[in-house]
Amino acid sequence: MSEFEIKPVAGGSGLTPWHGGMPSQAEHVAGGDEILLINHHVAGTAHVADPETLTSDLELGMQVKLLREKNAYDAFATRVETPSGRKLGYLPKKENIVIARLLDAGLNVYAKITDWTMKGNWPYIRLDVFLRL
Repeated sequence: MSEFEIKPVAGGSGLTPWHGGMPSQAEHVAGGDEILLINHHVAGTAHVADPETLTSDLELGMQVKLLREKNAYDAFATRVETPSGRKLGYLPKKENIVIARLLDAGLNVYAKITDWTMKGNWPYIRLDVFLRL
């Protein structure tokens, strides 16, 4: 069984193999660094306006906004928007509680587009969610 450590990243994987002894307690994350929290898909992309054109303005690595939303179906609804304000969808309901609470606490949580493809007439979009310290 391999061991892993969570390290701050600048857009890569947050889990890296650990090949040494115990990490130094003096090591810390410097202010301004980003920590990868999760990689997930964007839910509800088939239910936004013009879903077939949703990916036309996306770029790999594009930073997108995560915004809390009052929603009768999900108390932790977290909307995903492009920088220009176009709604892409939501973080999945089963995966959004921690991210919603971080946003509610006023922390700098955002996402970056990692991949997308069309599945029939609806876009399947993946993103990395980050916390900036």
